[in-house]
Amino acid sequence: MADDDSADLTAEKSSHKRAPKPTEKAMEEKLHRLIGARRGKLGHLTNKMKEVEIHKQDESNLDQVHCILYDFLKMYGEFNDLNEEVIAILPEEEASADQRNWFEPKSAPIKDFVLSTKNWIARVQERFKERPPNDDEEEDDGIQPDDSASRVLVPSSVVVSTTSSARRKAEAERAVLLARAASLKEKQALELEEARLKAKKEQLELDTAIAESDAKIKVLEEYEGTQDGMNDYYKSRGSKTSKTGSRGASKVSRKPVLPHPRSERDSYEVIKHQNRITEMLVTQQNLSYLPKRDIPVFQGDPLTYRSFIRAFDHAIDSKAENSRDKLYYLEQFTSGEPQQLVRSCEHMAPDKGYQEARTLLQRHYGDELKVANAYIEKALKWTPIKSEDGKALNAYALFLIGCRNTMEDIEFMDEMDNPTNMRVVISKLPYKKDHTLEVCRNIGEQQAKDRIEFLKTRGLCFGCLTQGHLSKDCRKRMTCQECSQRHPSILHVNKEDSVQSKKSEDHYTEEKSISSALVSLEQETCGRTGAGDECILAIVPVRIKSKKSEKTVETYAFMDPGSSATFCTEALMRQLNIRGRKTEILLRTMGQEKPVHSYILPDLEVCGLETRDYIDLPKVFTHRDIPVKKENIPWQEDVKRWPYLKEVQIPRLEAEIGLLIGTNAPRAMEPWRVINSEGDGPYAVKTTLGWVVNGPVKREDGSKSADGDRSSYTANRISIANIEELLIQQYNTDFPERSCEDRTEMSQEDHQFMRSVSKSAELVDGHYCIGLPLRSETANMPNNRCMAEQRAVGLKRKLSKNPDLHEDYKDFMTGIIEKGYAVKVPKEQLSREDGQDHAVALARDLRALCSSGGFCLTKWVSNSRVVLSSIPEEERATEVKDLDLSHNQLPMERALGIQWCTESDTFQFKMQPQDKPVTRRGILSVVSSIYDPLGFLAPFVLPVKLLLRDLCREKRGWDEEIRDGRAQIWRKWLADLEQLSSFHVERSIKLTGFGPTKTAQLHHFSDASENGYSTVTYILLTNTQGKKHVSFLMVKSRVAPLKQVTIPRMELTAAVVTVKVDKMMKQELQVPLE
Repeated sequence: MADDDSADLTAEKSSHKRAPKPTEKAMEEKLHRLIGARRGKLGHLTNKMKEVEIHKQDESNLDQVHCILYDFLKMYGEFNDLNEEVIAILPEEEASADQRNWFEPKSAPIKDFVLSTKNWIARVQERFKERPPNDDEEEDDGIQPDDSASRVLVPSSVVVSTTSSARRKAEAERAVLLARAASLKEKQALELEEARLKAKKEQLELDTAIAESDAKIKVLEEYEGTQDGMNDYYKSRGSKTSKTGSRGASKVSRKPVLPHPRSERDSYEVIKHQNRITEMLVTQQNLSYLPKRDIPVFQGDPLTYRSFIRAFDHAIDSKAENSRDKLYYLEQFTSGEPQQLVRSCEHMAPDKGYQEARTLLQRHYGDELKVANAYIEKALKWTPIKSEDGKALNAYALFLIGCRNTMEDIEFMDEMDNPTNMRVVISKLPYKKDHTLEVCRNIGEQQAKDRIEFLKTRGLCFGCLTQGHLSKDCRKRMTCQECSQRHPSILHVNKEDSVQSKKSEDHYTEEKSISSALVSLEQETCGRTGAGDECILAIVPVRIKSKKSEKTVETYAFMDPGSSATFCTEALMRQLNIRGRKTEILLRTMGQEKPVHSYILPDLEVCGLETRDYIDLPKVFTHRDIPVKKENIPWQEDVKRWPYLKEVQIPRLEAEIGLLIGTNAPRAMEPWRVINSEGDGPYAVKTTLGWVVNGPVKREDGSKSADGDRSSYTANRISIANIEELLIQQYNTDFPERSCEDRTEMSQEDHQFMRSVSKSAELVDGHYCIGLPLRSETANMPNNRCMAEQRAVGLKRKLSKNPDLHEDYKDFMTGIIEKGYAVKVPKEQLSREDGQDHAVALARDLRALCSSGGFCLTKWVSNSRVVLSSIPEEERATEVKDLDLSHNQLPMERALGIQWCTESDTFQFKMQPQDKPVTRRGILSVVSSIYDPLGFLAPFVLPVKLLLRDLCREKRGWDEEIRDGRAQIWRKWLADLEQLSSFHVERSIKLTGFGPTKTAQLHHFSDASENGYSTVTYILLTNTQGKKHVSFLMVKSRVAPLKQVTIPRMELTAAVVTVKVDKMMKQELQVPLE
């Protein structure tokens, strides 16, 4: 009782508590939610209506119609409740407009549907009630018609009583009464008509039943042998059927049969339809057991756009009936900027607005480039992972797996493989960060020399083990736990360890010298391998540094006059704490030629140990080691044995040979002083880096190799070639039109100057004169008459005071006038008239012009005998000097690598058959020997280039013999090669007698296929009479690369080559083009 009182008190207090007032935004969101729910409920009602209409086609589905109508009326009540909630929130004007424009048009068909369905139910029920029960069927089978499930009817009052609203209940009852009243008169008319047709109907039913029984008896008799135990039953059914027939029509008419009995095919179709409906219901039931589909709210992250669109399409887009609903839900499940994009389409037509909203979202968040950039940006901004954070490491791994999967579909994700990006990605991992360097066991177990070298290579301070400063400037020195000195514990060295380390180092050096000789000489040098130590090379101790740093490293430098480049070891690069640009070079030594990976180190400088005069080194390439041994380093003990070398002083370092200086550093190689050898002794050379000694020496402690007394000979001849430059050169050779883009273009001022000079240049008495290169030809010069008059008055006053100067001035001006320096030379223009006479005059003028400048043109060749006869014999080419121009045939000449037949004025090709093996090397040699810069033979050469590409794709060896069908293709091509001797191309692009050219146009055609791409260029000439002539100019073709490339992309490449060819043609052709 107390509990009840407390509950009442609590309820009373809560009732007096003021309810919170929702905000305007909350009311707006609630209104949108209710409108969406009302639309969804209308969709369910529509589906129920369609389902009822399907069942109403068969009167046996009366029960199903009852059940569906029950659910329908309940759902209709919920639909009305949602509508009342919407009206309560909307303002009065908007509520009336909503009811008038939306709710009433939607609810009117629903009311008509309810009324028609109830009328159908009433008619079917009356039809069943008018059929009396069949006593004979009860007697025979013991089954009453009332036992059928189709006769179990639910009263309408029960259905109506289940509605949730009393108002809806009264409305439903009234609709039923109106339906019955409307059908009463119709029922009475039907009863009268039925009485007249009853007799005829009963007779028809009786005949139908007898025919049906006879058909059953006939079928059962056919299967009587196979249906054991059922024969008596079928016979009894037959006798009963006969008995029934003899009892009269009154008995038969009571059997409730349809007027038109169904055939077996109709029964099969009904069963099949019911099975389909059952399968659909089972599928729908299984789907109802699945978890609820939750659509995430998209907030603008490109990484989640695809998952959001996939969920939206599956849950909403595939089920919503119209675009208005889809646009509403799209706005509901977006927020931020995406929601603003969707709302910008609300005032458009629903279909167009929805499509535009999807397009905007795809453009802003679903574009592949933006998705790829989002992945890369997230990877680069990922927080570095600590070594103890396993969850963060697992999350990073899952993210990288997503990046890898995305790379398979998005080509822009290839940017992730960029070395710079991968370096940042790897830096996020907790690699080598699980302990400090001070307590590292691996470092502590190494020898003292190796520990110091480790700190040097990483640029760490010897006092605090951090980067950025030297030990002399360290303010945070660590204290050793072994000796309490001010240095890190890993740098502590015991005396016993120091002695043992010295012994191990000597033993290691001895073993290293032997193994190094066997390995390095075999790989890097040419000569006999062994442990020879009786020859010293030009090795000098130096100090090297970078211009960008003050850190210096002391090392030995090998002065190698047989090297065309300068190298340093990778260990020296690490000691200098610099990192160059990675490249690939082709390293050539004696007997070897191989590509190696290297780094280019710029801005290095070197000096000797006794001076600070640094010498700039050219770009230095890194290599694993220098191909000389420490035994080749000269020592001061070696020099003391030779008295004539007493001036030579060689410092000694505890360092490796880390630098090789080649001939591209002449200042370092330049000899200042030379001490010649005496007897069999060495000679010495003084350079800016110090003394270097070359020659044989005899060391008392020289070691012997395990192979005996064999000496070691080292021969270096090192040269490099940058593979990248070779490839660029190859590409430029293949497509020479690229070279027009690599030259330095003139500025606008340069063009203006050249125009001014070309316009004003004149030859006067063997000298060229040009006008003043003014910026503007129409420049308004200032009126300097007053100034000229003042200068004239001043000059007159000056000359009057100095008679000698006056006489000299008059003589000078008289000479200028007499010589004609003040006379303007008239301009002469060269008028060209095509023809042999013009060619003769042009050759004469050209020889005279060059002779005036001191040049004599010789080796004249022409396809015109008249022109050749006008040129002195001593100035002709060797081939035409001794020819009788009136009888002999003009010779074949080579013009820019092409055979030019001067007699016929055509280009020809003369191919000599070459006996080359059928290998990649042999095929490439023959194909490369064909020089065709203008592409005349492109259709003939391209198939063989495709053959070479296929062999390269199959990774055939250079000297591997080809035996398959490709060998037959190659031999057939060689047979056709000899026929090129009869192929010729006209040299002149104009016909004889074509006349002056009025206009000229370039026409380019390009195309591509899966095998290659090409472009061809023609020139269209039009003379003054309007006649046209087309001439072939050139072809550029190339095979498709090994990597698969789409045809549209290759077509674009061909178009790019066409543009470059057009640019080159416009620069090279001396024809005015349109």
